[in-house]
Amino acid sequence: MDVTSLYTNISQEEGIEIVCKTYETFYGNELPIPTHFLTFMAEVETDIINQSPNIPLIWKRYIDDIFSLRNTNKEAINNFTELANSFHPAIKFMA
Repeated sequence: MDVTSLYTNISQEEGIEIVCKTYETFYGNELPIPTHFLTFMAEVETDIINQSPNIPLIWKRYIDDIFSLRNTNKEAINNFTELANSFHPAIKFMA
């Protein structure tokens, strides 16, 4: 069996809540990254995009996966990734 369109039918808020609960259950009191960092990802990504000189044409995120389209070159993408990685020491992006 397969659940039809599971990820597109769960709201980001509900998905983040479920992931945080599961993460806390798995790690107990020794969380590698505090869950409040996971729940504020939307705020972080908005700040990153607003400070970027190259705004993406499309930016879609589901929990920790991002799909982005840009009309730019590889150097600009590398610069954006570097900018994104400077926002928080525990949150890192890979292009």
